[in-house]
Amino acid sequence: MVNHMLTALERDGQLKSGCVCSYVFQPVIKLETGYTDHVEMLTRLNYGSCVSVEEFFTDVEQGDSILSYDFSNLLRACFLLSCVSSGELHPGMSVNISTRSIADPWLQTFVQHRLHELLVAPDQLIIEITETSRVLSRRVLKQFAQTIQEAGFRLAFDDFGTGHHNFEDILLVRPDIVKIDGQWLKNPGQCMSGGNYNLADTVRILKGLGITLVAEHISNKEMYETALSYGFDLIQGNFLARPRQFPF
Repeated sequence: MVNHMLTALERDGQLKSGCVCSYVFQPVIKLETGYTDHVEMLTRLNYGSCVSVEEFFTDVEQGDSILSYDFSNLLRACFLLSCVSSGELHPGMSVNISTRSIADPWLQTFVQHRLHELLVAPDQLIIEITETSRVLSRRVLKQFAQTIQEAGFRLAFDDFGTGHHNFEDILLVRPDIVKIDGQWLKNPGQCMSGGNYNLADTVRILKGLGITLVAEHISNKEMYETALSYGFDLIQGNFLARPRQFPF
């Protein structure tokens, strides 16, 4: 039954760009224990697609497809979590959504009701706000964060320091998780984009706020050891675990 449902869900991967999506899941590992904390749902374009991944996301983000795309991914995540939550302890799942989608008043209500219908605990779903575009309104961002966190979801900021998120956003909403791009671990003395803080400063400030830190795009032993030495909580990247198919 699960395979039939997954096949049905895959059919809605056809978007305006003319490309068909498939999905894989990359473990995010606890540095202290080596166990999986959660998995991130990642989009992949099927072979033969007419555009690159970068072009695909640019098309979706800048067009009018982004809200339906984010809704589709959230629905898929809710269903998949329900498939692995019965009877055993399983990791949670993170799903990327655009800053353009968080202004929709129905998004968080929809997800909350869907998880309740499927008997999935809200804290198993991590909503990961991407850095692909600037937040249209800090008031909207704060309202969205407050609503989903009060409902029991976890909130994450993606690619912190390389895009539009900054410390003002962090202090405004206090996300549960902040993901720091691996390029910082290659050059830890480099200051973040648009700021005056290097990696050590950033880790110290964020951990002081009680935020869980993820080092992402970790591809080799040197980057892994840097994450360990700087006190990151979680790590994500092909060095430890490559994306895999469902069930994970």
